Amino acid sequence: MADSMTPVEWTIMNENSQSFDRELKERGLYVHAEALMGPDTARTVRVRADNISITDGPFTESKELVGGFILIDVADESAAMDVAQNIPMARLGAVEVRPVMAFS
Repeated sequence: MADSMTPVEWTIMNENSQSFDRELKERGLYVHAEALMGPDTARTVRVRADNISITDGPFTESKELVGGFILIDVADESAAMDVAQNIPMARLGAVEVRPVMAFS
């Protein structure tokens, strides 16, 4: 996705994303967010029967990839969906919403 953007489009998307993060902070919803480097920088580690395998590249072939994450603290899934639909990157790709797994 980023590869197909012009430098101006990339700059605008980054500015919009940072502005959105600031808005989430002001609303008290923001926990943490990070952009991730491209899949060409990935290394995949697998351990099977005490054998360690480290390979270059992402763990799966996919047309879509994880470009980053935003961790928010909201009351419920409906509130998370409200936030997700306003994430600037949702206009270009997809935003996957998942709850954080709670361990007792």
